[in-house]
Amino acid sequence: MKKLVIASLSLGVLGLVGAPFASAADLDSKGTTGQVEFTEGKITIEDGKSTFGGGLPSNLDFGKHAIQNEADEEWSATTDGTVTTGSLNVSDKRGSSAGWTIKAKQNAQFSINSVELEAAALTIKTGDATNVGGVLPTVGAINVDKELPINADVDFFGAKVNTGAGDSHLALNEFRLAVPATSEKRMGVYKTSITWTLSDTPVN
Repeated sequence: MKKLVIASLSLGVLGLVGAPFASAADLDSKGTTGQVEFTEGKITIEDGKSTFGGGLPSNLDFGKHAIQNEADEEWSATTDGTVTTGSLNVSDKRGSSAGWTIKAKQNAQFSINSVELEAAALTIKTGDATNVGGVLPTVGAINVDKELPINADVDFFGAKVNTGAGDSHLALNEFRLAVPATSEKRMGVYKTSITWTLSDTPVN
């Protein structure tokens, strides 16, 4: 009797393993869509509150120097004894990746009472370009020493079409002023200014 019980139990298990399962059928289906909309923003040159901080310095101080005509001279702009640095920070929130251009212009030669500091040259030493939120712009004065011409626009940093969206940054690592020994120098403060202009025209 005990053997018969074991045999019938074994057969019952084998039968259970071998039985086919009925497949489930899809009775109905529905779809769900999702969307998000972004509206057009602005394109601007950002100040120190930008993603990258820094921004354009408001003043370049090349110091105080005794008048001499024996040797050429070159000085770096400083702030409280430290080399003045800055950055070009472009915020492009238009949502079109249409490109842009920044031009720089030294509006006039360094001068005092309309007398120019002849042959003085202002040079900006730049660093790397970086980007957050788009494709890195690669056109312009990147990792170079860029001398500014007098009263002439120069392409300084730019984005081609399909680049430069989001926040783009170009490091300005040093500002230098070179003055030849032969330049006439008068007592007093010589001044100039630089204008940075952003346009929505893509750089070539």
